Amino acid sequence: MKANLKFFISFVLIFSIGLFIFTGFLNLYFRNHAIWSYKTDNAVYSVAISSDGSYIVAGTYTSYYFFSNSNSKPLWSYKIENNSTSAHLIDLVISQDGSYAAGTFFKTLYMFSNTNSVPLWNFTSSSPFSSLDMSLDGSYIAVTKASTLYLFSKSSNVPLWRFSSGNGFSSAIISSNGSYVTAVDSKNLYFFSKSSNQSLGIYPMNPDGKRYSKHIAMSPDARYIGLIDRQFDGTHTDSFLYIFETTNLTPIWSKKFNDQYLFSIAISYNGSYIAVSGSSGSEHTLYFFTKLNNKPLWTFPLKWELSKLSMSYYGSYLAVASAKPSFSLGFSESPSKGVVYLFHKDNPKPEWSYSISAFIPTIAISFDGRSIIAGVDDNIYFLK
Repeated sequence: MKANLKFFISFVLIFSIGLFIFTGFLNLYFRNHAIWSYKTDNAVYSVAISSDGSYIVAGTYTSYYFFSNSNSKPLWSYKIENNSTSAHLIDLVISQDGSYAAGTFFKTLYMFSNTNSVPLWNFTSSSPFSSLDMSLDGSYIAVTKASTLYLFSKSSNVPLWRFSSGNGFSSAIISSNGSYVTAVDSKNLYFFSKSSNQSLGIYPMNPDGKRYSKHIAMSPDARYIGLIDRQFDGTHTDSFLYIFETTNLTPIWSKKFNDQYLFSIAISYNGSYIAVSGSSGSEHTLYFFTKLNNKPLWTFPLKWELSKLSMSYYGSYLAVASAKPSFSLGFSESPSKGVVYLFHKDNPKPEWSYSISAFIPTIAISFDGRSIIAGVDDNIYFLK
């Protein structure tokens, strides 16, 4: 009897350990693979995901798609007229609960609800739009084109206000509650309240004819702004990273990246964490900072150039797309390659990675970091 009991206990123990290992293996296996994918009608160049990951939007040259995360079949799609073949002229945003979405396609801004594919309204500009952002509840939309910044309400295609600087805008970001907007043009960084086009603060970048392609990110609580400023002297590029407090729009710190081309920037809710990526020749690096100083918490050598990064709301997780586009040399052509990484803020090594034999131009992560959406050639991938 005792022998049988010992055998039974040993069997249960071995079985439990084996089940634990097997379950862990399954979790790891599925954690590293797409939950579903969907083939679109054209190349995907913008994606966005709602806060809890329940709803997804994606845009191609010719169509706009709206998904529930539970099904690879779109809830609906919208065919775009007068479409452009310029990737940077396609942008998408979605509200916190997925009730509203907006998209810029070349010269037209569309506003949608999640109920059907008929736009609530649209606004057509005389020149292409360059950036787009939306408050969490979808009530306010900030958008730039050429030298003009617009602020819209979700209820109308008549701008609440517009601001013209005379210089080309490259980016605009709106706070999570829609109360504040920051924007950068070729010469200045601006900070606005939603109530007026009179700026609350301006930071001049002292242009010398060598700086170009500025990019910004603002913490969702509108307390901090991160700015990438690239400088070209005719032979090489240096990049500068600035972190500002919005109370006085003065840098609290800055960092120069010699002979590096910084690509993308993201900031967490209260500015606690900042991520940027840079390339110098064949070396590609991801940098992760706190708002306290300009010394990185950690760095990670990326396999290829970083095409896009996206940070979870409080900065705990970071989704990174590192990709290599195809190129032709004589009669040969190298294939596109890409990899999606998921990082935790406390670890310089990725939690997992997912390799894709294609270029990855766009990626987005949910607030909690549990869901990632990626646009890959003419496919949309949903990963968890």
